[in-house]
Amino acid sequence: MSGERPVWMRKTMILILVLVGLGLVVFVAFPFWVYATFTGDQHSPVTNQDAFLNVKTESFVTETRDGVTISGWFLPGDDDKAAVILAHGYAGNRLQMLEQARFLNQAKYPVILFDFRNHGMSGGDFTSFGYFEKRDLLAVTKWVSERLKDRPIVVWGVSMGAACALMAAKELTGLSAVIAESSYDTFENSSKRHFELWSPRTVLIHPALLSIVFLFYRELGGIEVDDAKPIQSVTALGGLPILFVAGRNDELMRPEMVQGISQAHPGPARFYIGEGGHAEVFAKDGKNYRRKVLEFLSTLNLPQEP
Repeated sequence: MSGERPVWMRKTMILILVLVGLGLVVFVAFPFWVYATFTGDQHSPVTNQDAFLNVKTESFVTETRDGVTISGWFLPGDDDKAAVILAHGYAGNRLQMLEQARFLNQAKYPVILFDFRNHGMSGGDFTSFGYFEKRDLLAVTKWVSERLKDRPIVVWGVSMGAACALMAAKELTGLSAVIAESSYDTFENSSKRHFELWSPRTVLIHPALLSIVFLFYRELGGIEVDDAKPIQSVTALGGLPILFVAGRNDELMRPEMVQGISQAHPGPARFYIGEGGHAEVFAKDGKNYRRKVLEFLSTLNLPQEP
């Protein structure tokens, strides 16, 4: 019939529609799923701190400059010791740092554990992989400075917590040193590495997928990916002592990535490769790690200059 399209034309249109649908799924729906999944809810219950730590702790709550409530614990220590703030990784909470807290408490250091926004028992509903979490660390550091007057402060971060510490360090009140384990050098490189591990067979389209994911991060989440660069942040930290730690078998933040950040730091930096994978060095190489940390902290116990 004259009104009917030829068979080849109908098949071509169907093929085009299928290809358009697949394109929408691959280049819109999937990147949005990545954005929504990894920035979404990471809250988890945190209770009964005395049983966890077997030591009397003080709960505290503070608020960031953008109004997010941050929840944490404080473990007192000796007056001549630096206060150590423990910063957990992505999708964790303060319980991720319990063994580090026990170790430091036994060495008589004051210890502060807390949950980043959208994690644990803190407020917030969005995770930015260290970008906005800098504000959480600023709030906690301010709380510590007010609670422990004129006390040197050390931030010990793992993964996202390490990257956050390095990016926030220049603004942190009373900061005397940083311990950074398994930090990414740039958020862009970290994202690329995650894609490589998750889907090695689609490597040819990773740049396109990532550019769309980053577009969602920027336009929907307010994350400026180009500004999330610990390797750039450390260049402005002058003489701040930093202990960089990498896991020998870390496939996410490879030792050479962490070493690159160490080499970019113009001040006193120590670089230690321990056994274990991503954020596992304390568990897998605890004896050596403990020794390295105590050696590092032993130089920071003097009161700050007025």
